[in-house]
Amino acid sequence: MSQTTAGAVAVVCGLFSATLMSTKHMFIRIYKSNYSGVDMGVDASMVEFALLAFFLIPLCQEEGFTPGLEELAIGSIAGILICSGRICISIGVSEGLAGPAQSLMSTHALHQAFWSAVVAGQALNLLQSFGLALGLCGVFSISFLDHLANKHKLKTQLKKVKSLEDKEMTALPPPTEAAGPPAPA
Repeated sequence: MSQTTAGAVAVVCGLFSATLMSTKHMFIRIYKSNYSGVDMGVDASMVEFALLAFFLIPLCQEEGFTPGLEELAIGSIAGILICSGRICISIGVSEGLAGPAQSLMSTHALHQAFWSAVVAGQALNLLQSFGLALGLCGVFSISFLDHLANKHKLKTQLKKVKSLEDKEMTALPPPTEAAGPPAPA
């Protein structure tokens, strides 16, 4: 496969994956009242196992495919981590804000780049580093700017209320002084 074709396949699969995940999160939000995020994550994992079996069967028939104990252990650990991550994002989407939960999940590219550098000795070029930095800025803006904007709006409204209260206090006539102590008898 040429590098151009491989790049096109990666882009199409990436866009399709994002569409599928967003659709899954929409279903989690729609059926939140009778279908929890944990249920959705567990059910999705069971269906995923059935779908992956269709890929595993032809792979097992290839010549030279003999997974050992190490491969099975690594695959099991990877599966547990991915399933746990899927359940966590399902809980985050169903119980919290879907946008921030999804955007924070998308930081896995940063984690992948870090582990690729540490474990595999791969280095990022300038454009890849720039892309990761822009992605991190996007995640930050989706996750936190809405919260910060709401906080700023609330603070501004509190200042307006306080200034109105101060104006009302200055508009009131001064309190009358109470009569002094009673005269001695």
